[in-house]
Amino acid sequence: MSKRFVAALSMSIFALVLLAAGAAHAQRATLHLQSGDAHEGLPFIVAVSAEGFAPEPQPEIEEFAIAGAELSFLGVTPNVSSSVMIRNGRRSETRRVEFVYRYRIVAPKAGLYRVPAIRVSQGSVQASTRPSSIRVTAVPSSEDMAFRLDLPERAVSVGETFDLGIEWLLRRDPSEHSFSVPLLDDGEWFDVHVPPPVSGRRQTLSVPAGDRQLELPFTQDRVTVSGREYTRVRMAVSVTPVQAGTYEVAPAQAVAELEVGTGRDRFGFPVARTQLFRARDTARTLEIRPLPLANRPPSFAGAVGTSFSIKVQASRSVVSVGEPIDLDILVRGDGRMEGLSLGPLIASDRLSEDEFSVVDGALTGTLSEDDNGKRFHVTVRLKSPDVREIPPLAFSYFDPARNAYETVRSEPIALQVAGSAVVGAADVVSAAAAKREGEGGDAAAEGAAQDAAGGARSGTFAGAEFALSAADETLDEAATTAGLLPLILAIYGLALLVAAGRTWQVRTRAARGQSSELRQAKKRVDEAVRRAESQPAREAAPEVLAALRHLARLTEQRASGEVIARLETEAYAPAAAEQPLAADLRDDIGALASSWMRAQRESDGAATGRRAGAAALLLLVGAALSAAPARAQQGAQPGAQQGDGQAPAAADAAPAASAATGAASLEAARALYAEALGESSREARARGFAQAERLFGALVEQYPDRPELLADWGNAALGAQDLGRAALAYRRALAHDPGNQRAARNLDWVRARVAVGSAAADASSDVIFWRYLLSPAERHVLGALAFALGLLLLAPWAGWRLRWRALLAALPLLLWLAMLLSLATDPDPADDAVVLGDGVTLRTADSAGAPQALASTLPAGAEVRVDEIRGEWTRVVLGDDLAGWLPSSALAPVMAR
Repeated sequence: MSKRFVAALSMSIFALVLLAAGAAHAQRATLHLQSGDAHEGLPFIVAVSAEGFAPEPQPEIEEFAIAGAELSFLGVTPNVSSSVMIRNGRRSETRRVEFVYRYRIVAPKAGLYRVPAIRVSQGSVQASTRPSSIRVTAVPSSEDMAFRLDLPERAVSVGETFDLGIEWLLRRDPSEHSFSVPLLDDGEWFDVHVPPPVSGRRQTLSVPAGDRQLELPFTQDRVTVSGREYTRVRMAVSVTPVQAGTYEVAPAQAVAELEVGTGRDRFGFPVARTQLFRARDTARTLEIRPLPLANRPPSFAGAVGTSFSIKVQASRSVVSVGEPIDLDILVRGDGRMEGLSLGPLIASDRLSEDEFSVVDGALTGTLSEDDNGKRFHVTVRLKSPDVREIPPLAFSYFDPARNAYETVRSEPIALQVAGSAVVGAADVVSAAAAKREGEGGDAAAEGAAQDAAGGARSGTFAGAEFALSAADETLDEAATTAGLLPLILAIYGLALLVAAGRTWQVRTRAARGQSSELRQAKKRVDEAVRRAESQPAREAAPEVLAALRHLARLTEQRASGEVIARLETEAYAPAAAEQPLAADLRDDIGALASSWMRAQRESDGAATGRRAGAAALLLLVGAALSAAPARAQQGAQPGAQQGDGQAPAAADAAPAASAATGAASLEAARALYAEALGESSREARARGFAQAERLFGALVEQYPDRPELLADWGNAALGAQDLGRAALAYRRALAHDPGNQRAARNLDWVRARVAVGSAAADASSDVIFWRYLLSPAERHVLGALAFALGLLLLAPWAGWRLRWRALLAALPLLLWLAMLLSLATDPDPADDAVVLGDGVTLRTADSAGAPQALASTLPAGAEVRVDEIRGEWTRVVLGDDLAGWLPSSALAPVMAR
């Protein structure tokens, strides 16, 4: 053969070899661990990577099994990457396509597990992995770590969302860890809620749930278990069962590296030596009950939870037949809101098909901002001119704690159809009650099962507190300013006296020391004169003269004059060496010293009088500051009865004469109230509450200043569906005792159901908010105590610097001024009134023929501010500054003028 032929043959063989190698390299399948080491009982991930296939269609991978291990397919992820290279002006593009098939494997025992060859094919093109093996290692347990699930102790229901607690107990710090919670991986039985992203610096732990990783926030605390102290890491994830049956909860596990000692690195430095340990929970069962079919309400749409509420708002209340009404329906509850459905609105316990038609509505709804509610927007149209209300819409849910269906209802909304009569809230409530009473035996049974409030299950009185006061506290008087006035004045007076006394003591310390020195100087003069009776004048005169000059300096007198001159003359007389001072001179010296002392006492007395006058003036100012607001409050006690000019003896005898009658009436009123609570019929219950309300009202006229009695009166009126008298009673109770929680809560309940803005002040928006927490009498006492503390801190005390005393005194004095400001700016309860009758029309003038100032009528319980009274008409202002005229007979003042 020629050399040319041999060369051509060699090149052909080399090209074939290259083509074969390229084809073998084009399609390739490999198997590798994706989650690190494999441990017994813990899931690990293996991946099959297929390369060299076309982007479409997706290659198929054959099913395979690993003997002795549990295998589940998680999914496939295509990865496509491209690269462009330009060399010597020539552009070349390379495209790489990779498909990653992921499998979750759980090996129950340690050992070597064989993985067969796995074939990946795309039409006629295929590639296979090599047979391989996976070594699964055993992990020892340790008493320094525990892992357990916190499951509900009772049976749960399908659709019930509960928090699955995860507790990790540690006695040593872990370095590497992984968790396995089989319950979270079982999507056929449970729906796992993905927690919202954690904001801020709160730490999380990653927990696998199927093919997802949940980032769960955790808390830490210290606990003692079996005599050992652990650091407990607590997490929680919300899960919802999706099918019924007995579920076998496989043990949850945690694997972590714990420090077991110290070693040294390659450079000889000490390092912590760790070892892998495992903590395993025990296997348990969870009973999942199906939702019962019996007694399932028509409005049930799958909601499961322990507490729900429904609120409906309409875009308009004055409509014509055929006009659309937009309904905003808000459902709140503790159940799962993502899949919550409202269900059909045209139903027997919702809207009537003869009166309404649903035009459009997003019955799937949207989640509220706080994720605790769901909002539905629905448009309906009126089909009948006889409609007077949007009736209460029922919303039913299954309560797994009670294993029963529950139904809540929205409040009815009054409608005025063009061409029909004006309707009020009372008409709507009574019509709704009559409609429910006429539903037959089922409604009667439902009413009998409701609680004593008469409708809490339907939402009528949900949130109100119907318990009466304790029998021995009903007639307790509230603290009044008049009763505490002596105490208030005593606090002010005692503080002023102590501070003034301490100030006088400090300021007159020098003067009182000087007075003692004056007495000593006068005594010195008297002793010198007495010795001068027996001593020669030449020896006694200098001593007497020195004593006189010292007394003159202390009394601010001039040591001169006739007496001093005679004393100096006789001291140098020829006979002075033998004879004493003359008797008349000694008497003149004594008289001179006494005159100087009298002049000094007169001067000190004038100064002392001025200081006493200043102290008396300070006491008078303090008494005026406390007495003026106190006496003003004394004369403005809310709800006080006006005097009728009775003689003192008659006034003293009246309480004693009516005490027995009042106790009997109170007992009768409480008995009627208790009987009304026990009534199953709504009409009988309302009549019982009305009778109790009349007895309580008569007691209130006799004892108008008893806050607990006023609150009981309000409860009876509320049970009788008299919102006007209920609001009035609660307002008067709070006027006497702002801290009465029962009255405040029930008044809020009434206000929430009054469709107009309240003219009452709102404590949450008031800067002087404590006027709604403390009564005027309590604020007087608190202000007096703060004034006393501040004044005593300002008084001069030994060892306290004025700067620090002033700083400390600033806080109580500011509190005192704040109390005085709140008392001075207290709104007059006589300017507040409550609408008693329902359906009262607000007019633009003081005439029954004047146009309406408000499209709808005012319901009973509306609170207004009285602006002007003109005989039978009263001008009032609503909370939104809307003014109008109302008949005076429809109003009741919170406090009599």
